[in-house]
Amino acid sequence: MRVNIKNKQSTLYLARHGESEWNIAFRLQGQLDSPLTEKGIEQATKLSKFCHDKQIHCIVSSTLNRAHHTGQVCQQNLNVNHISNPKLVERHLGQWQGKIYSELSNLPIFDEVFHKVTNIAPPDGESALACRARINTALSHLAQTYVQQNILVITHGEAMRCFISQYQNITNNAYNQYENGSAVPLSYCHDTDRFSLLS
Repeated sequence: MRVNIKNKQSTLYLARHGESEWNIAFRLQGQLDSPLTEKGIEQATKLSKFCHDKQIHCIVSSTLNRAHHTGQVCQQNLNVNHISNPKLVERHLGQWQGKIYSELSNLPIFDEVFHKVTNIAPPDGESALACRARINTALSHLAQTYVQQNILVITHGEAMRCFISQYQNITNNAYNQYENGSAVPLSYCHDTDRFSLLS
């Protein structure tokens, strides 16, 4: 029997993983990876403490190790199920992955790639609009799976920027917009199939 979801909502806490080694080196990771630092593990612990009274039903993380490890730390403290979802991985930055941020800042498309949300992509990479669509589909599916429940979703800074830009006027890059271990609460309305930011 189909569950009646009229007037029902789901709440997602969209979080950035803890600090990684490449974060402190200002090296673009994209869908490459580096391990969490000690500070990153502490940030993951603080994230779990923030969520402790949120009645989290499930933790869903990106499959990239820095997000998955953050999810493992949160699971130890929240004692709920933790699963990984490959559709929550970071935006693919193509040939720019592994490069130092400052090495790219003078390139003609740099500002549009990292400060705007358009169809412009790094060479062999993913545009911000394509990343937004991917994350939106993944989060909508999670909300529809966990009706009337609270989910901690651990993803990545640029993926968050691309997704949340449709609800906020974002003019800064992900490094300055979302701190490692920070979380943005979202409400999903099942009647309208839409998210909204919670204050």
